[in-house]
Amino acid sequence: MTQYEQSYSSAGVTPHISRVQTRFFYDARAAGAGKTYAECDNMLRHSGLYILAVELINGMAERLAMLNDISAQLSACPKIVEISSSLASMMEAKRGPSVKAQIEALCGTYEAGHVIALVTHAGLMDADLSGFQKWNLVIDEVPSVFESKSVASALTWQWLGDHFQIIPGDNLNGVVLGEASKATTADFRRDSLATALATFHRRVASPQYDVFADICAWDALAEDPRWRWASFWSPAKLGSFRRVKFLANAFDRSLTYAVFRARHPELAWQRDELPTTRTFVRRLMKIHFFARAHRATRGLFNTVRGKRNLEVISKWIARSRGSDGHIWMCNEADKASLPRMPGVKLAPRQAGSNRYQHVDAVTALYTAKPEPAECQILEACGIDPNTAIETREYETIYQFVGRSSIRDASSSREVHVYVYDSGQANYLFDMFSNAGYIDVELLPVDLGFIDEKYDSKAGRPKCELTEAEVAAKNDLKRAQARERQRLKRARDKMARDHNDEYSLERVGNT
Repeated sequence: MTQYEQSYSSAGVTPHISRVQTRFFYDARAAGAGKTYAECDNMLRHSGLYILAVELINGMAERLAMLNDISAQLSACPKIVEISSSLASMMEAKRGPSVKAQIEALCGTYEAGHVIALVTHAGLMDADLSGFQKWNLVIDEVPSVFESKSVASALTWQWLGDHFQIIPGDNLNGVVLGEASKATTADFRRDSLATALATFHRRVASPQYDVFADICAWDALAEDPRWRWASFWSPAKLGSFRRVKFLANAFDRSLTYAVFRARHPELAWQRDELPTTRTFVRRLMKIHFFARAHRATRGLFNTVRGKRNLEVISKWIARSRGSDGHIWMCNEADKASLPRMPGVKLAPRQAGSNRYQHVDAVTALYTAKPEPAECQILEACGIDPNTAIETREYETIYQFVGRSSIRDASSSREVHVYVYDSGQANYLFDMFSNAGYIDVELLPVDLGFIDEKYDSKAGRPKCELTEAEVAAKNDLKRAQARERQRLKRARDKMARDHNDEYSLERVGNT
C-alpha cells in the first residue's frame, strides 16, 4: 500500500520581522494537518496563561476531549475553564455573570500558573481584551470580522435618528451612538419588537467594532426605506496579549486576513507552524459538479428553475448513493428543494469537527456570495470582493468536505464529493491536490442544465442618469480614487515606520 508522509515545519518560511517583536502569527496549513492538536500539545507542555477560541459551542467538547487526552499522556494538570453562552444561560438563572463579563474577568482571576480558557469566537469578539498582557491567545478557525445586513426602516427611521448619528466619510459613512441616546443592550433584550436592531446597536455601542451605513442621513429613508449597515471587528485590542496565533486553512487567503491587512496595516504577521508528522495513505477523490456555464447563487436558487435543478440533483444523488456513509448540507432556504437527498444533513459550518471522519461521500449544495452593496463596501476599503466569495462559500464547502474520511490518515477508500458548479469544484481540486497524498478527479455531470447560462445580478433597479448627473458621479469617483490613493500611501508609510521602529528596538536589545 502506497504511503505518503506529510511533514510540516516552519523551516524555509521567511520571517516578516523577528519572532520576539511579532505578536501576530498564523498556521495556514490544510484541514487534517494537525494544527489544533499540535497547538494544544504545545499549550500543555509549556505552563502559562492561554485562551483557546473556537468557532462554535459544540466545538468546545471536542477541544476539551483533546486537551484531556494529551494531558493524560503528558501528566499535565492545567486549570481548564469553559466559558460559553450555554453555560452562561444556566448561570443567568442564578444571576451569574454574562459571557462577556466572565471572559473579561479571566485576567484578574488568573495572573500566573497554568490555565487554558475555552471560549467561542463570538464571546471573544464582544469582550474588552485590554487587560490580557500576561496571556497568550490561540484562535482556532477563521473568525468572521465583517458583517453586513440589508434592512428596511420605513417607520423606524426617525427613531434611528434619535439614537444613532451618521458621520459622513469619503467612501463610507460611519455610525456612532447619538449623544442623547440612553438605550442599553439590556433595553433591547427586554423589547421583543427591537430584536432586529439589537445586533446593530450592540455593534455601534462596542469599541471593538467600526460600523458603517450606505446612506448619508436618516431622513433619506422616508423616500426609500432600504439601507445597509456593515461592521468591521478591530484586532487592535488583541495587541494586549503576549502572543496571538490563528489556526486556519489558507488563513492568508481569507477575508478576515484581507480586512486586517487593509484596515490595520500597522500589524505585522508571521507564518508559524509547529512541527507535526502524519503518515497518510494515498487515495482518490472524485469531485462531481452539475453546472459549468453558471454559478450557484441565491438569485438562481430562489427561482422555479433553480429549485428544479436542486431537486433533479437530489434525485440523481439518491440513485447513485445509499443513505449510509453520506453527509450533506445546503442553505436552509433550499432544504425543501432537496427532498430526496440521502444520508445525514448537517449545518454548513462544521470546521474543526472529527465526528464524521468515517464518511466517504459528501454533498455541499451551497451559495454565500456577497451582494453588490457588500462588494461596494469592501472595495471602498481596498478589499477584493472575490475574497469574500472564497471565504464564505468555497472555504465553507472545503471545510465541510474536510470533515469526511479525507482527514483519516489510515484510510485509502475512495471519496466522492458533490457540489453545484465548476467554480466550487475547481477550488476543491486546487486545495486537495496540494495536500500531496490525494489524487483528484473532476467529473462534470450533465443533468440537462450543465451548460445553461443564468444572469443573477441583484441590487436596486438601475435608474437613468442625466448627463450632468453622470459627470458629477464621475467627478466623485475620481475624487474617491484620489482619496483611496492618499490613504494607501499613509497606510504604507505607517507600516514602514512600524517596521523601522521594531528594527531599532531589535538593534537596541542586542
